[in-house]
This record gives sequence, C-alpha cells and structure tokens, in this order.
Amino acid sequence: MSIIKKKIITLLISCSFFTSSFYMPVSASESSLLISTVAEYNLVEGGTQEFVITDNSGEHIEVTITELPANSRIDNGSYKVEFSKPLIWKAGFYVAISSNKITSAYSPYHNVYIGSILSPSLVRDSSIQASYHFIYKQGISYVNTGIRAKISGTTLDVSMI
Repeated sequence: MSIIKKKIITLLISCSFFTSSFYMPVSASESSLLISTVAEYNLVEGGTQEFVITDNSGEHIEVTITELPANSRIDNGSYKVEFSKPLIWKAGFYVAISSNKITSAYSPYHNVYIGSILSPSLVRDSSIQASYHFIYKQGISYVNTGIRAKISGTTLDVSMI
C-alpha cells in the first residue's frame, strides 16, 4: 500500500473518530426543556436580568430586561425590554409599571444588521400587556413578529410574538 493511501485511510479514521466523539443526540422533548420560549423577569429582584429563549423556529434569542432608576418615590418601576437575534437585529421598548399594571409602553427602537424592519408598532394591549409588532424582511421573505411583555404575578413575562 502506498504512503498516500495509508495517510488517506488514517485521516478518514481520525475524522470519523473525532466526529463521532462530539456527537450527542438530543431529542426534541429534551431540548425544549433546556431553553424556554418565555423570559420571566422577577420584578421583586429587579436589576438587570438576561435570558436566552427560543422563537417559534427554534432560533435563540437573547433577552435583556433592565430596571431603570426611579424618577420619583411613588414610581413603581420602569423597565427596558430588549431582544436580540445576534448579528441580525435588535429591538426593544420601555414599559412603566405601577400597582402591578403596565401604565405605559413607550420609545420603541430597533437596529437591523441584516434585512429590514417594516411597520413597527408599539401598543399597550391591556393593563397587563404591551406588544411591539413589526415585519422583519430579509431578501424576499417577510415575517410578522415582535415582542410581547405581560405581567403575571411578580414576573414580567417577555416572549416573541
């Protein structure tokens, strides 16, 4: 056997060994237990809390919710809600909460690195929910999506629309 054939066979065996040693199958039910679709911000704890959630297509979304400094003693809290699909887009808005109700949702923003965001609209849907709707366009693909924040007890639950 020639030296070249021996090297090729050795290379193929090495590649198959290393590839198989890093493969760890995970079932769909196991992976759904690992990463949630909702970021649950603890309003009692406050501060800045970071999460990684998944969207409907299974892609990871980074979520950062930050408590803002109080403007007055009677202010129960204002929060910056930010979502990021790393290297694709970042979007967010602010919510003011008083007596366990969303009193206002304001200052929506977005930065797009790939594609574009069309028809952005921030709405306070009810006293416990605010939604930032937009259409994400990449190439010829259009996706209706957005961010939703909802008060549930002592948490602010944030998810993709």
